[in-house]
Amino acid sequence: MNNKEYRKGIMLATVASLLYGFGGITAKFCKSGGMETFAVTFVRNFLALPILFAFIKYKGYSLKVTKKQLGLLCIAGVLVSCITPVLLYSSYDYISVGLTYCIHYVYPVLIALANYLIFKDKLSKRKLLAMTFAIIGIWVILFSASALNMKGIIIALFSSIGYATYVIFIDKTGIRELPGAVCCFYCAAASDVALLIMCLVKKQDFLHPGWGPFFWILLTALLVICFGNALIPEAVKRAGSATVSILGILEPITTTIISVLFMKEAITARSFVGGILVLISALIILTEKND
Repeated sequence: MNNKEYRKGIMLATVASLLYGFGGITAKFCKSGGMETFAVTFVRNFLALPILFAFIKYKGYSLKVTKKQLGLLCIAGVLVSCITPVLLYSSYDYISVGLTYCIHYVYPVLIALANYLIFKDKLSKRKLLAMTFAIIGIWVILFSASALNMKGIIIALFSSIGYATYVIFIDKTGIRELPGAVCCFYCAAASDVALLIMCLVKKQDFLHPGWGPFFWILLTALLVICFGNALIPEAVKRAGSATVSILGILEPITTTIISVLFMKEAITARSFVGGILVLISALIILTEKND
């Protein structure tokens, strides 16, 4: 792996993680303004489409993809722009934003485990240690569930599974070779079809968000879809899925700091310790030598 390209991949992954962290906070403001989960996610993706299209044309990228790539992009879109954010935002109704992201961040360990079980990658002692910390961390959080909401914890865990699946998916399929903005455009478009159906079925209003929620949705679209999601495929292409997922440690740290300091969200001692253990598990993998 070219060192210059690898470092660029690390930089892109770092920026994406910070953007995701801020995006989690802006999405919370959307829901605080009265919008429901499917509506927030649908409008977020919809607002991002024209911005992504303009950027693609500006960069001179082609939107032409093969039928196989289109099918893969639809699957990836449902994973990253539909299932994952819907689960993530739904957990906000039960637990704090900071705790949600700490639990969500168990996904690097899930990726390492999946690569071992499915793709027969080597499972080093460091990764086993990281998994141990992650399991203990999640157990501590669950143990404090009497002061929290078990439903919110479980939803956040499933959002982690969804995102881990997405990162592995784009790494193991040919779509990672597409420009990040093109990949993101198709993912957002495909997911919005599913989200529109869900909004209609659930009778969630997405046409009248109000100026306050609209501002926060637009900001979320820019941070998460236009920049964050567009940077991830480029980062994976240069640094690999494991490195990208691990550098995402900045995401829960950013979200937790902002939620505690500026949103005054409370966090119990046990859930705080559990979140720290989960983040330590990622740091253990991060210190492992890159292949």
